[in-house]
Amino acid sequence: MLADGSTRTAAVIDDDATLATIHALACQRQMITQQVTIAFVDVRRTELDGRPITIARLQVQHAAALGMVRVLSASGTIPFTLQFPEVRDGAAALLEQSAGTPSASTALRFTEGRCDAHAFAEAKQPFRFVLLADVGDGMPRPYVVEPDPALQPEMLSTAAQGCAALGETGGFDP
Repeated sequence: MLADGSTRTAAVIDDDATLATIHALACQRQMITQQVTIAFVDVRRTELDGRPITIARLQVQHAAALGMVRVLSASGTIPFTLQFPEVRDGAAALLEQSAGTPSASTALRFTEGRCDAHAFAEAKQPFRFVLLADVGDGMPRPYVVEPDPALQPEMLSTAAQGCAALGETGGFDP
């Protein structure tokens, strides 16, 4: 609406379908959150091989999902590599939860990813971990999970200290 009270219509040209893609991804995320809750829980600092790391549990809780919920994979970020010590090599899923079970979880380690100063300085989304999840319909979909924002500064500090303990700071001073 303009100052004189009139309105004008402006055409939005979206040749690359960016807006449609954003809308579809938002709808997909909303659908997944209606089916399940996927979260990092019990996030805390510990030591592994003499260096500090962050550990947690990846937890899935059923909501409206009717079938088997499976987390098929999870990607790390620039400063973090994800490790799942309870998952067998070659397993089809990182975590499975049947419809009759209210929740399931598996252990998770956030270990050092890239340790150079540039990696830490340039990481724009260091806590956006992309999981591939099937919420019981046989359709694997990407889903972003982030740790509690209040825990993120400590997690980043722990990763930097882990890099320092490994002697892999590349000039970065944690």
